[in-house]
Amino acid sequence: MASLYFGIDGGGTTSRIRVVDLSGQEVYFGKGSTTNIYATDSASALRNAAALISHAMHALQCAPDDFKGGCIGSAGLDRPKEKSLYTDYIREKISIRCPVYLCNDGEILLVGGIGELQGLALIAGTGSLAIGRLKNGTVVRRGGLGYMLGDEGSAYWIVHQAISRGLRSKEGRDIPSKIIDELLLQFDLSSADDFIPLMHSRFNKADIAAKAECVTKLALEKDELAMDILEMASRELFGLVQSIVLRFPELQRSKLVVAGGVVERDVIVSRNVREMLHNGYPEMELVKMRQDATSGACMIALSLVKT
Repeated sequence: MASLYFGIDGGGTTSRIRVVDLSGQEVYFGKGSTTNIYATDSASALRNAAALISHAMHALQCAPDDFKGGCIGSAGLDRPKEKSLYTDYIREKISIRCPVYLCNDGEILLVGGIGELQGLALIAGTGSLAIGRLKNGTVVRRGGLGYMLGDEGSAYWIVHQAISRGLRSKEGRDIPSKIIDELLLQFDLSSADDFIPLMHSRFNKADIAAKAECVTKLALEKDELAMDILEMASRELFGLVQSIVLRFPELQRSKLVVAGGVVERDVIVSRNVREMLHNGYPEMELVKMRQDATSGACMIALSLVKT
């Protein structure tokens, strides 16, 4: 069997594995249950990761020693404790002895998205973060702290700001706006007071984030508060990238891939962020996703041997 390399994208509900040969040609692709330790218990996540690799070996009729490199990208895997858990488990359970690079899922999205080992990614969907990577594997991450501590500029953040500032507006403490009236319809609520149980006892982050489009709709209708919220969101997202470039100035001449509903499909935020990036870093090239995260994981796996 030729030298093989695997890449795993550990999603919150479904994980994916891609296996390639030394030339980068795909020889296997499969799916399995989550390998994300924050989406399930750690024991289940580890078993699921091992099962993905075992199923690939069975399908390819290969042995553990046929793998010369691997990469697993999943939330939390850039932390030493989780790295140790994964490394020990796959070595013990399926006898994988090759170098295996463990990282956050954003890193493999970055590499797959730009098709290179060095560059930037700005991700803004339900949450938000930016990642920068150098060719030598040095990675810097900004944001991604979750809705309790950050996620500025994300869909959730936009709606949370709309609710909070909309209520202030009702009391005459913020820019006059129709935003609360629109949100009452979106959430099927009777009065502004109903936002209190919605945000405390019936809280669902995804449901709240899903209403971000209504803020954009109002902004397009020139609602000043909605416009201000989206301008703030744009500045926050640009600030994530700016923080990375301040740390590694050479990245201002790299490619940047954007991913997530806010920066890909929100007509106002996506336009604002692109303008800010172009004005701030004219040598930076913004690109659409070129390959998926499993392809990025395979590129990293291949680099472990080629370097």
